[in-house]
Amino acid sequence: MKLLISKGYSLKGDCFMNTTVNVLLRIVATFTASALAAVGAGAITGIPVWKAAVMAGVMSVANVIEALSRDFAKDGILEDEDLDKAFNDQLEEPKEQ
Repeated sequence: MKLLISKGYSLKGDCFMNTTVNVLLRIVATFTASALAAVGAGAITGIPVWKAAVMAGVMSVANVIEALSRDFAKDGILEDEDLDKAFNDQLEEPKEQ
């Protein structure tokens, strides 16, 4: 059984490990960026800061995993563009109207 990830590479070899490590590090960065953004809001609203940070980080990571799952379900392949889109969409700054 062959599962294709990142430019059609199989699960075997260094490419899979590089992609896996890349995704895991980007998930940690997404969690951190979202958690730090929620620290101020948690302090203002009276929610313990650690709870606000954990909730924001978990929600952010869940959104990324959902986007990756949806992309993978479409065609069974996760390409670099799919990975970039999932992470970039989550970390975009909100646009002012």
